[in-house]
Amino acid sequence: MSHFEEFIPAEKKQANELPNHEHRQYLRINLRETGDESLALACDGVTVELYADNWWRKQRLGIANIKNIGLGGAGLLSATRLTVGRSIIIEFQGQRLKLEVARSWPVNNKLHFSGAKWVTQDENEIINMINLITKKNTYTPASI
Repeated sequence: MSHFEEFIPAEKKQANELPNHEHRQYLRINLRETGDESLALACDGVTVELYADNWWRKQRLGIANIKNIGLGGAGLLSATRLTVGRSIIIEFQGQRLKLEVARSWPVNNKLHFSGAKWVTQDENEIINMINLITKKNTYTPASI
């Protein structure tokens, strides 16, 4: 018997993180019709105007398609490459709200996906934007 055989092997430390856990505080509303389709080919979501956060002038960056949204932030697909830490403004139906890019990665050579968090702490502003973006058209049945 060697000196090492008398030691009891330690149990492996369990990982504290769950696989694919995104460290979000809030749930997000998925605006995609189906998750089966590739993100690069998905034509669903809500299109918004994208602006740089400049205090002295409005600089349009392009458009972005919101794929998910919630009290914590939004997931954006855009041809504009957004760097982590950059402040941006989204505009939808005349309403504007500021976000900060938290994650960003290329989807393909033309599209980039960015996860951004709201800069404002005013939940009413955030809820108003979420309601505006997620608002579904309601149709009244036609009388025959």
